[in-house]
Amino acid sequence: MDRRTFVATSAWLAATAGYTWPAFARVADTRGTLAVVDLNFAHGRAFAQHAARMNMATVEVGDDIGALWHSVLASHLAGSGGSLVGVVRASDSFVLARLASRSHRVSQQTLKQNGEHTQLAVFTIVSATTRA
Repeated sequence: MDRRTFVATSAWLAATAGYTWPAFARVADTRGTLAVVDLNFAHGRAFAQHAARMNMATVEVGDDIGALWHSVLASHLAGSGGSLVGVVRASDSFVLARLASRSHRVSQQTLKQNGEHTQLAVFTIVSATTRA
């Protein structure tokens, strides 16, 4: 990852989530990464805009994270060897973590605002052999 991309991604996280998470920035800059966002939330919309600026393919969560996993996300991870990075409801992040945990490494953090937990989480899902 180049310094400019790291700074831009870290700046996005600092502005919207109140902290930086270097592993998130590294995965977001990896070729083949798919951004998963929940556009019902300001953080999700902000991340979708950031992903678009970084030319990252983006998919919106919709109403059924399990269906999205089986129809799009699992095949993306298996077919391209790519990764997932996203800002979604904490409950959706939990479901994704359980679905991906057998063959992938999952990292997730609950977003905090003013020191309190919100209903959102940021996550990365990478191949078990990838360093993040």
